Amino acid sequence: MKSPRLFTEDHYKQFCQTLVPISTPYADITSSTSELRPSIKREFFEKVDAFYETFSPELIKAGHNKIQNLSELLKGSFIIGESHSDINPKRYLIENMRALKAAGFNTLYFEHLYYNDQKLLDDFFLTGKMDENLERELLRLGRGHATAGSGGPMSGFYHEARKKYNFINVVAAAQEAGIRVVAIDVQAVYESQNTKDKTSVNEKESTNRMRYMNYTTHEIIKQEQKLNSDGTWLALMGNMHVHAQYDTPGVADLLGVPSLFIFDVSVDRKNPNIPTEVKYGNEDNSYRGYTFKADVMIYAAPDKPLPLFDGPKDALNTRQSPAAR
Repeated sequence: MKSPRLFTEDHYKQFCQTLVPISTPYADITSSTSELRPSIKREFFEKVDAFYETFSPELIKAGHNKIQNLSELLKGSFIIGESHSDINPKRYLIENMRALKAAGFNTLYFEHLYYNDQKLLDDFFLTGKMDENLERELLRLGRGHATAGSGGPMSGFYHEARKKYNFINVVAAAQEAGIRVVAIDVQAVYESQNTKDKTSVNEKESTNRMRYMNYTTHEIIKQEQKLNSDGTWLALMGNMHVHAQYDTPGVADLLGVPSLFIFDVSVDRKNPNIPTEVKYGNEDNSYRGYTFKADVMIYAAPDKPLPLFDGPKDALNTRQSPAAR
């Protein structure tokens, strides 16, 4: 297998500036004080409008191939959709990262981190030493989505599980397996949409978030696969971004790849043995008040085995924090 082509910090920042031109500066993740929000130039919105005009529902439907069983996902690239607070999607990746690497997956595309700062992820991929700014951002994501073991709506087993199955340990498990993590957000777009303040995000901002992120993600993956075409890839992102929502094509639609959604099922004390359920067929399914479609959907309690691929398991019982290495 060829080593991935990695680039300088300036390369990634210039790509993002070309993709999303801005007219004012914005703070990078090394800053803890600035509240600047970028002013994105009109040409970006014009590019987005022109881009989506080329994708019709008929074209998306024609490019879709049905998945009949989980093993078929290993035949090519695919996208994992998650509710960010759920444990199971992270558990799936952490426990199966080495098996995915052995099956030919070399890249994990990752929402919420900035492609502007891809050099930090590349350095961690090469050295195993995580920059403190990257670690801080991953821990912030965990706290924001109640997956860092520092609180959240669950206790007991769930509290302990969140210490193992969270964003920072997904990135660590990928590095240990030899899978490169690539960010799919562009800072100008992410910061301009106020995604860090959930209390003030309205429906319009949510719709714009899908429309703009789905576009920039498509462009980043297309660029990365052009430069690093060896092997297959998978992606982890919010399930609202995977297939069409609010008349916006999802990333799986745009790239013509299948999808796997993995949901947590809350355990009822009166019925602790809720069976794991797997659904196929890209039909409408409801979860927490939203309607989703995916090629495969897994519903499982976080303390029950997942129907995953054969391969080494690593429950992270002894893994150190990346910064402690």
